Amino acid sequence: MISAAGRGGVLRYALHYSFSDVGGVELNEKLYQIAVNNFKQLHQEDKVRIYHDNAVTFDGYGKYNVYYFFNPFDAEIYEQIIDKLIDVSSKRTDGKRVLLLCYGASIKDYIAKTKNFQIQKEYWDKVRETSVCIWKFIK
Repeated sequence: MISAAGRGGVLRYALHYSFSDVGGVELNEKLYQIAVNNFKQLHQEDKVRIYHDNAVTFDGYGKYNVYYFFNPFDAEIYEQIIDKLIDVSSKRTDGKRVLLLCYGASIKDYIAKTKNFQIQKEYWDKVRETSVCIWKFIK
């Protein structure tokens, strides 16, 4: 599973599930360093890969098959990343199911229009009053 890294909270949470590989991409130097230091303090730095990179130009998405986004980008950047995930997913040969978990409705219409992802489940977050969608990549 890969996500935006931030300070590492989502990545730490992901470690409690059966993902074989957990990673995060963070552009902001300060947040990147906080995430790295947080995992060092938890003695879990060997369980998570944190990349100091731009999510749009990041070339490691193919190593992962589950992508989680907590509404981290403005629409234009988000769309570029979704397009990149479609490209990477369409080239996969390992047979692994590709899932996209998106918190927040800001990108929902764009993903649906691509016709490359199909909603598997949609939840409603009553506290933040927004949707959480699980999408499956379809070729």
